[in-house]
Amino acid sequence: MAYGDEQDGALTLYEVPNNLKNHQENETQIIKEFWDREYQKCCYVKERRVQMKEEYAEKQKQEELKKALEDAAKEQMEDAELQKELAAEDAYQEMKLST
Repeated sequence: MAYGDEQDGALTLYEVPNNLKNHQENETQIIKEFWDREYQKCCYVKERRVQMKEEYAEKQKQEELKKALEDAAKEQMEDAELQKELAAEDAYQEMKLST
């Protein structure tokens, strides 16, 4: 077996051992099955990435919704607190005017 490097102009020769020169029993079928498994793994990884991206987007959406609800509840509490303060101030002013 030989290969060359076009850039440097180097030619490298390798002697292939006899056990690699001769085909093994069912070698073609075994290699085909290997590449089929690798292809299936790649497809699984691609599908899983899409699925994980969708799950992440859904999780982010839920977190944003939860935060918006918490902010709305906090705002309502602040409004209620402000209303109490205003009612107390009005009561104080009325009491002050009545005396």
